[in-house]
Amino acid sequence: MSRLSTTKPIIASQSLTIAQPNVGPSSGTPSDILSGTSSDSLSDLSSGTPPAGEPFSSLVEVGASSEEQAVKQIPYSWFGQFFKQSEFAVRFDASGLTLTTLHQNRFFTAERFNKSENSSTDRHSLEKNVENNDDDDKGAALHFNWQQLDKPAVFNWSFFGYLMSFSTNEQIYSTPFLSYGSKSQFGEDIALLWAEANQERLCKLVSRIEDAISGEYLRQSRLKSISARVAREYARWFPWSKNPSLNLDEETQTALSKLQQFKGWTDRDIDNIRELYVQQQLLRHKAFFDNVESNPLTEKQRRACVIDDNNNLLLAGAGTGKTSVMVGRAGYLIESGQAIADDILLLAYGKVAAKEMEERIKLKLGPLLGSPEKNQGQMGVGNDIRVSTFHSLGLRIITEVEGTTPKLSPWINDEKGKESWLNDALESLIKEKRYRKRFLAFFGEHFQVEMSPFDFESEKDCIDYFSANDIRTFKGDKVKSFGELQIANWLYKQGIEYRYEASYQHKVTDKKARQYKSDFYLPQYDLYIDYFEIDETGAAPAFIDNDSYQASIEWRRELHSQNNTHYVDLYHHQHNQGQMLKVLSKALTKYRVKRAPMDDETLLAQLRHSGDITKLVKLFSQVLTLYRGACLDDKSLAGLLSESAEQKQTQAAFTLLKPILKSYRDHLNNSGEIDFEEMIAKAIQYIEQGRFVSPWRFIMVDEFQDISEPRARLIRALRDSTCRVSKEKPAEEAKSAAGSKDKAKTRAKATSSVKSGRSASLFCVGDDWQAIYRFSGADVKLTTEFEHYFGSVTKSHLDLTFRFNSRIGDVASRFVTQNPMQLKKTINSITKGSRSAVSIVKARAANKQSGDVSDQGHLNQGQLNQSLLKQSTLTETLNAITQLVNKEKGKPEFKQKAKPTVYLLARYWFVLPDQQELALLNQACPGINIECHSFHASKGKEADYVIIMGLTTGVYGFPSLKTTPPVLDALLPEAEDFNFAEERRLFYVALTRAQHKVYLLADRKGVSPFVHEIAQLCRN
Repeated sequence: MSRLSTTKPIIASQSLTIAQPNVGPSSGTPSDILSGTSSDSLSDLSSGTPPAGEPFSSLVEVGASSEEQAVKQIPYSWFGQFFKQSEFAVRFDASGLTLTTLHQNRFFTAERFNKSENSSTDRHSLEKNVENNDDDDKGAALHFNWQQLDKPAVFNWSFFGYLMSFSTNEQIYSTPFLSYGSKSQFGEDIALLWAEANQERLCKLVSRIEDAISGEYLRQSRLKSISARVAREYARWFPWSKNPSLNLDEETQTALSKLQQFKGWTDRDIDNIRELYVQQQLLRHKAFFDNVESNPLTEKQRRACVIDDNNNLLLAGAGTGKTSVMVGRAGYLIESGQAIADDILLLAYGKVAAKEMEERIKLKLGPLLGSPEKNQGQMGVGNDIRVSTFHSLGLRIITEVEGTTPKLSPWINDEKGKESWLNDALESLIKEKRYRKRFLAFFGEHFQVEMSPFDFESEKDCIDYFSANDIRTFKGDKVKSFGELQIANWLYKQGIEYRYEASYQHKVTDKKARQYKSDFYLPQYDLYIDYFEIDETGAAPAFIDNDSYQASIEWRRELHSQNNTHYVDLYHHQHNQGQMLKVLSKALTKYRVKRAPMDDETLLAQLRHSGDITKLVKLFSQVLTLYRGACLDDKSLAGLLSESAEQKQTQAAFTLLKPILKSYRDHLNNSGEIDFEEMIAKAIQYIEQGRFVSPWRFIMVDEFQDISEPRARLIRALRDSTCRVSKEKPAEEAKSAAGSKDKAKTRAKATSSVKSGRSASLFCVGDDWQAIYRFSGADVKLTTEFEHYFGSVTKSHLDLTFRFNSRIGDVASRFVTQNPMQLKKTINSITKGSRSAVSIVKARAANKQSGDVSDQGHLNQGQLNQSLLKQSTLTETLNAITQLVNKEKGKPEFKQKAKPTVYLLARYWFVLPDQQELALLNQACPGINIECHSFHASKGKEADYVIIMGLTTGVYGFPSLKTTPPVLDALLPEAEDFNFAEERRLFYVALTRAQHKVYLLADRKGVSPFVHEIAQLCRN
């Protein structure tokens, strides 16, 4: 009795059947079977199976003439025969196994494995059905074919006889009190009959796995699917099949041996399987890879084309031929029969890049794709291969879902027009008294990004910060601290005339000291005000000698006391605690300083005159774009504001922005227009809602290092959309597509595109060393931490550059990897440099340079205007390049046909020669072609020689010291914990534009710290 289930017994009658899946003949590809999308999934491989629990009247009779159909019966033990009043308990033959003489008692059980609400309901209905057939239950029987049994029945000994148990689907069946010899007499027979009936299923699974791993790249999702199915089948056959006395046939034993191998796959085995497939594909498509580009693809380029995991990240260094891989991979997928052109989507960062990719595909893959006439009018420009920007992709998705093409806002290409509208909206809001008060308070307290002097490591850093960020008062005075800024603005608003840094009225200068200047002087009251950077403990910032500083404070107090001049001293700790203006107000009252608070209109007029409102409008325009592009709801925005480094300033800015955002949204809605940011947001929404289903099974993304989170969300949604469709059953697809004819066509197209059963793969090409667009929302962590956002990934590397020589590559690589957060890569150059290829050109005295240039005679100084004459270091460098070019032309091996190109690069455009100056330079240097580009604009381009300008410190130096406003920073990806991380990558981009040599133009004073670092790297 102890071997029986303790649950309430379930009794079966003749009228009772237990429904099981009815399985038909197998069909479909290995991919279909392994992905579970075919109608004959691996869990349903048998055919012609009657439902479990077939009535006893349909069973084969005892004593059938055919030996294969002979029925064997398992008798009860003496106790079973006594208690059951029957001789036999079980019948079995080639068709299956039958449980007979099921009486209403506690010795037959049917247990549900999953005690869910549904299974409980089934069990209750089963019991009720049985109980209603008490009068006719003596001949009840349940029949199971062998395919319905999860594995052969097992026999467990008990004192009253063997207990035979087996499971089918979610149920386990047990029959007690069998004869004491039942296991030895019938156990192997049952196992052999089960093996014979399930052999086909086993062999089909093994065969399909072999076909899958040899016919396609073993993706992570496929591996997971195979592993799950192997585990289930392995549990059905082992360990009982290891019994040598069973004498299983050779085909079954071979299949079981392979199943064991599949079950024991190690990471190394999986790598070997993938490598074998890659090598076979490389050999089979060698001719294609040799000829798809003007030069044969390299080994690593070819491998990147073939490897096709669910998520693929190709880290392609500067000049390593990533575009060739994009074109080659698209062509390979079609040439190998894995895709048709409509299955492929290529995403480029901008219009120019997309156009170049389209033209490259037409040129290189035209014969493979067919004639342009054949595909005229199709959406994909590259003869059906869809090449798109993110914005045009969003537009297509919206058009397909809504049925009409949305009207684009004219501001998407007119930033000045957008800023003009913002300015008008702001001026309109300022007319409201409540908004005007908040607006003026923002300018007085939050417009500038406040930094404490105690946060700087040196006095130079502090001075550079104020200089770079142009910290000015309402009057336009450039101050040295935020304490001074607050004092000056308060005095101005109170209508108190003051002079900033006015010389003291009594002469106190000597040979050791300059004339004393007070921070503020009120001439009408002969009152001096000084502000000191002293904290609550009486200490000055670390970079100031505290004793000397304290002595200077005492000296000023004594000076004013001796000369009977009015004096007020204020301190940083008062400013930090919000008490300084109270102290100042009290002191001015003491000295009877009259106040005439400035009215709002006068203050606003001053802000307009100073250009501060224009600056704010430009800032708000950037914030508006980032805010709409971030696709934030109110909760997400509140979270960002709470995490901002400057919560008060950020919150104050968004308080002003909130009505502007609403007005902007209303303007677009009323005009029936859409901006770029809404394109992406709506496209994501439609995909996630299932209103658009991606027809693309191969999604390829260029310049991935520049991607933002919303764009990453868009391509992830596209990938997962295809995956969802590949898992849907045909009936479900038909039902969900029945809404309208247009939607049915859309779903039918999407379903046909995933007919192979494989979900979409993602192929992203980028280089984290060249991630330079954080200011527009790009997040380099989406590349460096790719798997955290997209899941497991297979990474490949292109490490052979065809652009710059090894000497440039060595310096540039060591420079950018000073940031430990950059992914470690080794970039090799096809051209080996024999001498230094990065030169630092230091400025000389102007008159000497002019003489040197004139003597060399390469530039006609009469052709150059005065501004270029001042840039004699530049002209001298161009002369040196001209000499190099002429020298190369004299060599027998010289083959260059076009004029060598020289790029003049700088962080800011205004540092570079203007168009007129550039024309004069090209006229003076006919042997070379000179172009000007900013660092950002040079991305993706290359030249023979590069001259880098503007390598100074200061307001517009490099690296840039300008601080990102907190309200803007709150909407940008988290900044890296490495000083000037993005500026460092920007310099790497500039360095790697050159093929032969890079020249760094550096002044003797105020030179960029990056120049010093490069000099050290060159020495090493």
